[in-house]
Amino acid sequence: MSTVHANRLIEGRQAGGYTLPAEVLDAHATREVVKALRLPPPATLHPGDAGSALVDTAAKGEQPDIDAMVAALREVLAATAAHNTAAQAMAAANQVAADRLASAVAAQADVIIVEHLRPAYAKILERAAAAVADLGGRAPVAAQLLDAPAKVRTAFATLGDLRFRLSAVRQARNDAIAATGARPTLDAENLYADFQVPEHWTGGKAIRMAGFPSPTDPHEYMVWLVTDAAGAQPWLPTLVEQDDAYDAGPWGQGRRETAASARSNESVWVSS
Repeated sequence: MSTVHANRLIEGRQAGGYTLPAEVLDAHATREVVKALRLPPPATLHPGDAGSALVDTAAKGEQPDIDAMVAALREVLAATAAHNTAAQAMAAANQVAADRLASAVAAQADVIIVEHLRPAYAKILERAAAAVADLGGRAPVAAQLLDAPAKVRTAFATLGDLRFRLSAVRQARNDAIAATGARPTLDAENLYADFQVPEHWTGGKAIRMAGFPSPTDPHEYMVWLVTDAAGAQPWLPTLVEQDDAYDAGPWGQGRRETAASARSNESVWVSS
């Protein structure tokens, strides 16, 4: 089971300003405890050192104790074997803890999106709309900021921060879904992943889109999102909601008409 998505979801909480379900946080806490465990180093006794000790004893005019050396080596070998096995157990424990975290994320994917990411997403849009209002509906260029009022400079900085947060929340949504191993059944091109009405840009027609007409500058993007893109209804859907929106939209209608046409042609061929 891949744990990349669960790890990124956990790590993105501060950047995205979102919370997570208790089940996920508990699994994360358990994994952190396991990750912090450390094995003490094993006892060591190199055969060369044991041999040197025998020579040192003989050099003193004493009788070397071969049985004692064998017993010491046997004890070290047993300790080394136990340490190696314990290291394997530790690796297994870390993997199990990571897998349980990934499973918790997968099981709570829709809850994460609906109850935890959406509130953060709504707050981002709300703050963005307020900042855009303070900017007079457009993002100023750098030169204009030099003499701009503090209110404008603050609003501009806020938009940059919100763009960063928006990316983190959208990534979290993608990671929550990816943790389940599922993909869109209908909306393979993710037309409805970020907007509930992407046909806003196609006049309601099922025209193939190469992408949305969004600015690349982060500040201009946030202005665009709450102004020009408002008609496309920005949203943060579950996977089922995304596919349902696609099915109800013009692209879904086109798919149904194509399927109906194919069935009709097949009937004509069979009857002839």
